[in-house]
Amino acid sequence: MALFATLPTVTEILVVESETVGAHLLRRGADGVWPENPQEIGANGMLGLASVGLTVPLIEGYRGTYLV
Repeated sequence: MALFATLPTVTEILVVESETVGAHLLRRGADGVWPENPQEIGANGMLGLASVGLTVPLIEGYRGTYLV
């Protein structure tokens, strides 16, 4: 895992696909441990980032790209 994952203030890591519509979200547990597997978010899924209070359809992040 990347170095920034060791920072205690980092609670979520979002990896966005660039060739398909999709994302992988890692969210640190209340115990401070990162999950072994990320949450997979598909083209029709909702992206929820608690750390910044954002909930949007994932597809919105791809508007204006060749993928939608």
